[in-house]
Amino acid sequence: MKHASLASLLTAMLAATASAQGRPPGPPPEVPPAEALATIPGLSAGQQVELRKILLERRDALESARDKARAALETQRQRDRGEIERIEEQSSERVRKLLGEESYRRYAEWRARMAPPGIGPAPRVHGPAPARGDERPLSELRPAPSDQS
Repeated sequence: MKHASLASLLTAMLAATASAQGRPPGPPPEVPPAEALATIPGLSAGQQVELRKILLERRDALESARDKARAALETQRQRDRGEIERIEEQSSERVRKLLGEESYRRYAEWRARMAPPGIGPAPRVHGPAPARGDERPLSELRPAPSDQS
């Protein structure tokens, strides 16, 4: 009977863990104090100690898994960010080569005005281009209001 209670308790805890696996990792479950485990009917003192040990090991393993998942996610975010920057830079250079500097500036300003917020970076108006060397702020590169028709 004692083993059946312990088995059903562990089964219930494992089922709860399995159903939570589809969710993002949250804080590790709290391990009940020894006094709380003493209130489980039919458990011997030895079973209570072993149960607490198992629960502590489970918590530590879940913390470790969560930390690994967060580290992997951060590594993937950095890779993705680098890839996006590389693609944006290549695209900007190709558009700059196609349009020339003056038309590229107008295109970049147009795109900055048209792009919804949060939809990737606008093309660089004064990004790295070996032949240019003009690193003035965007406000200095815009035509004066009287020049716009």
